[in-house]
Amino acid sequence: MDTGRSDPNTFIWEIHEVILALDTTDYKQTIMDVISGFCARNSSIGYCQGMNYITVWLLLFMTKEQAFWTL
Repeated sequence: MDTGRSDPNTFIWEIHEVILALDTTDYKQTIMDVISGFCARNSSIGYCQGMNYITVWLLLFMTKEQAFWTL
């Protein structure tokens, strides 16, 4: 079973409902796409701890492309 920090069952607070509200069945892949794209475009920064949480919140209100550019 693949569990990660962005898995809805990991949380016992509000982010559980937030992640479940993402309007996609492959939310993990969507999160990874946004973060991977960011890291490829900004290789000097790369991945920073907690970026997945920010990405989840952005995806609640934006498309994948908009979340990428905002991040």
